[in-house]
Amino acid sequence: MANNKVVEFFLAPVKRVGADLYEALPGIFEGVVILILGIILAYITKVVVRRLVLALHLERLARRLRTASILERGDVRESVAKTTAILCFWFVILIFLRFSFQVVGFETLSKILGSIISYVPNIIIAIVIIILAWALGAFIGGVVRVETSEIKGINSYLAGKVVQYVIIGVGVVMALEKLKIATPFMIVFIALVLFGAILIFAIPVGLALKGRIKEAVDNMLSNRREKRKRPERGEKE
Repeated sequence: MANNKVVEFFLAPVKRVGADLYEALPGIFEGVVILILGIILAYITKVVVRRLVLALHLERLARRLRTASILERGDVRESVAKTTAILCFWFVILIFLRFSFQVVGFETLSKILGSIISYVPNIIIAIVIIILAWALGAFIGGVVRVETSEIKGINSYLAGKVVQYVIIGVGVVMALEKLKIATPFMIVFIALVLFGAILIFAIPVGLALKGRIKEAVDNMLSNRREKRKRPERGEKE
């Protein structure tokens, strides 16, 4: 009798685990099926997205916006089309993995994946903001560099870089705010740094452009005076 009780004591947990596993088998099977379907759909999405990016010539646009160089600095050696396709692949996998956990009964894991999935759009928007800020900063910085190249007393290269990084800094602040990780102190600190950079750049540029602005205003006023005198001369004749 004592031996039977000992055996029953050790077998009871095994029986409970076996019964629970037997009850969970349908859910596990459904979860595996959902995950397999998700992998298939993710692969199809990957192929479609890559071909769509190439068909819309977004690869060429990314080169113009210097997105490829940004990815290379982040140690991403793949093309923009392939990188976008891989990101979409794993996004679809996460969605189906969440459904799979939910069917099996892993509610905690399902909620964690749900919060990650709901956060992904913010990450995408933040990345787009930084890329656009980088491209806009490079473009406007180049314009400033060209326009200030003939002005004495101004380092045109430095002026272009200051404008470029100020615009990128604004983009970074907007991206951090979108990611909801920018504290008020961080925003104020970055804003003060950007404001200081603008002042450092604006004061010498303003002083250097003072003569040109005065010359342009004088030319504009003299042109207006000449236009007014022409009708008067015509009437006298």
